[in-house]
Amino acid sequence: MKRRYGFYYDLQEVTLISFDDDSREAHLITGMLDESLMDKDEKLFQQLWKTYFKAICIKERMNPRKHKQDMPVRYWKYLTEKQKVVPLQIKTDF
Repeated sequence: MKRRYGFYYDLQEVTLISFDDDSREAHLITGMLDESLMDKDEKLFQQLWKTYFKAICIKERMNPRKHKQDMPVRYWKYLTEKQKVVPLQIKTDF
């Protein structure tokens, strides 16, 4: 994010919003949600979504030009399916 501030208007008043690097809202700048803010099952759901996305992708029908038209590259950093695949460690304590 180029600016670390913005304005929020709720139809009644304007509020100045600023983001510091150490603030709780820092994920809004980087696009990556801090794990402390995630639900305990979030990593599992992200892994499931990536697996599903990979399974439905037909390599022969890939059209990068259309893909970029539908979802511009600048937004890809926010998409779960565009993040690196990290092996999921599932704890099975019974």
